[in-house]
Amino acid sequence: MYNTQNIANRIKATAKSKKISIKNMLTDLTLGINTISQFAKGQVISSINLARIADYLECSVDYLLGRTDDPTWHKPEEVLAEMVQKTPIIMKPQQKHKKPEIMLPYYPQSASAGDGNYIFDELPEWRTVPKNSKTEEADFMLMVSGDSMLPKFADGDIVLVKKTPSIFEGEIGIFYIDGDAFIKQMGSGELISLNPDYPNIAIKTCNDVRCFGQVIGVLDA
Repeated sequence: MYNTQNIANRIKATAKSKKISIKNMLTDLTLGINTISQFAKGQVISSINLARIADYLECSVDYLLGRTDDPTWHKPEEVLAEMVQKTPIIMKPQQKHKKPEIMLPYYPQSASAGDGNYIFDELPEWRTVPKNSKTEEADFMLMVSGDSMLPKFADGDIVLVKKTPSIFEGEIGIFYIDGDAFIKQMGSGELISLNPDYPNIAIKTCNDVRCFGQVIGVLDA
């Protein structure tokens, strides 16, 4: 079990060493001004917010958690480049004409087409996928859970998502709604379930609605 007081202290110490104001950092990250003090008292902070703080301080999450004393931080694209460089390439005659591939982050939690899930509680896995116009445009992938978006998206489909804070009416996106994540179509004042057996979600009835990105396709579809 990690000690939240120790993690909070390390965040403060790292910010101080870099001459970064905790208040300015939390404001820039759109986090509550008492986030760190509340965390020190044992209040849970999501892994994605801890990762955002680590990125802001340019250190690793492992360093803030106390799992290492090495604060070395690399940009995500640098980590990916290092992973690719360290991956041994074994060439075989039949692989000379292998189709090009790229790597995309895949979140193991699914976006619900039913009751809702929060997808960013864990760090993503990196997966190799075929390189094409859709995968090159995508920023991450996740799995659909449930059947409220039939017939366009089925339970178990892996969708490609382009990060954006908003989408146009008629487009399909990944939405954060009061602590859960859903895949829905943007409507006029509501989020639409394509399957008529499921109700739409009226935006005005929700306390917190955010768009994580636009769904631009299905992997291998």
